[in-house]
Amino acid sequence: MRGQWPEEAARALAAALPYAKRLALRGGSERVRASLAGIALALRALTHAAGRAVSARELSFPAGAKPTLRRDSVALTARCDYSIAHSGPLVACAAVRGGAVGFDLELGQSARLRAWVRREAALKAAGLGLAHLSQVRLLGHTVRCAGRRWHARLIDALGDASACSVTSFAPRRLELRALGLHELFAA
Repeated sequence: MRGQWPEEAARALAAALPYAKRLALRGGSERVRASLAGIALALRALTHAAGRAVSARELSFPAGAKPTLRRDSVALTARCDYSIAHSGPLVACAAVRGGAVGFDLELGQSARLRAWVRREAALKAAGLGLAHLSQVRLLGHTVRCAGRRWHARLIDALGDASACSVTSFAPRRLELRALGLHELFAA
């Protein structure tokens, strides 16, 4: 999130979000900006995964639950899922078609952090909160969580950050893209 913040474009995105999410994203704190950047990334990633434009109004942000696509979203019929994470100046999003995904990132490269991002990404994929951390078991390239086996992939392309994508299926490929703030919020 380095660079000049695109105020007008960010306000337009926030205005298109469901009412409760708009209220939660009032103000200009770094956390609010990271959330808006994550949503902008999610829309781009979901558009790519669904093969058609996905709008902010198709997103649902249930209290205490994983953000999803609204039940009436056309992208939902393609079974698209997404997960957003941010830490410090980094904001990232993972999206898949045909399964579930969880994504986490943290600044730093220690073995402890790498294990943590795998655990948290698994919880996000399963739609569980941190209270369920005891259900997560790391097993090589897979993770057991909520009675299911998940596929974990550590991502080393984010500089001095630990990141992991956890999916309900073994993805054939992983596409990484870096976007500047103005490109991210461009219509």
